This record gives sequence, structure tokens and C-alpha cells, in this order.
Amino acid sequence: MSTSQEIRIEVQTLREQYREVLLQASQKAAEGVLKYLPPPGERLNAIQAANVRWEMLQGGFSHREIHAILSKFNAIAENKGVYPTTPQEWDTFIDEKYLGLVGPETSRFTLTLLQMAWSGRLNNPVLNAHERAVFSIGKRINTILAANPADKDQIVGVVAKECGVQPEMVYRVATGGTRVTGQILMKMDRVVRRLEVTDE
Repeated sequence: MSTSQEIRIEVQTLREQYREVLLQASQKAAEGVLKYLPPPGERLNAIQAANVRWEMLQGGFSHREIHAILSKFNAIAENKGVYPTTPQEWDTFIDEKYLGLVGPETSRFTLTLLQMAWSGRLNNPVLNAHERAVFSIGKRINTILAANPADKDQIVGVVAKECGVQPEMVYRVATGGTRVTGQILMKMDRVVRRLEVTDE
């Protein structure tokens, strides 16, 4: 058996393992993602995209996967296509449009890239340390906001003021956005801790 055939067999095996992981994440995220998708032909706005990101993070997707899937959604909008509307369509979208197939025509170079990406995803943590910190603080912010819906804007304003940032930064963290410095995250963590104690 040639090296190319061995790589192809390994990648096909990896694909099935990765597919199982993706579909588990897909099923966990389906309800939340589907409620934020716009009507056919429309692009996701920034708020919708942030909410989709958060739902997918909670389901177990990586940031890399989310970025690639959001790009697929942009392509749907550009081509006046239809977004998934049911959990089954969402699973099919993840399986066929995102994951794709590995066939005889797949080049050795592509197989090697897939081998590295998929084995890395299966053998390493889904989120890196910075992403885990954002996700943890985001979950805690959302818990506080859910417990105090009438005071949501005021709470976000307090967190923002205490951290010296705009309220948008608090919402960014609350939806898993990683474009935030470690210094701001540390400040936000301290403020959220104080609010958690107050909320008990």
C-alpha cells in the first residue's frame, strides 16, 4: 500500500471521528443557532453573528470552526440561498457544507492538511487558555443578566465602567468574543465576582 493510500485511509477514519464530535456539538447548539439565523438572502448582522457564536461555543464548537461556519453563512446570503431551518437541516449543513467529503480526487496536500487539522481538533482542548477564560467569564455574566433581566443594561454599564471599557466589550465577552485583552479580562473577572456575591 502506498503512502498516499495510507494517508487517505487515515484521513477517512479521522473524518468519521471528527464528524461524530461535530454532530454532537451541532445537536447541542441547534436550537440556539436556528433562532438567530435571518430570513433567506439576508446576512447575519453583528448581533446575530455574536449570538450564533455563543450558542455554538456552548455546544462545543471551536472558534476556528465557528469562523469557518459563519463564512459559509455569508456565502449563503451572497448566493441568495436558504439557511438551515430545522435541527436535521443544521446537521446536514455541518456534515456536507462544512465538513465535506474525502474522495479519490482529494489531493495528497489537502489530505495532509486535513490530517493535521482533524487530529489536532480530536487530540487537543477545544478552546485555548484565553478562549476558556472568555467563555467562563461570559457564562458568569450571562447568569447574572438572566437572574436580573430588568437591570440588564444597568449591570452591563456598571461592569463596563468598572473595567474602563465600552458596554459593547461586556457584550463581546458575554458572547464569547476573544478580541479582548488579558488585562481587561482580569478586571472583568474581579467585577463579576463582586456581582456574584451581591446576587447570592
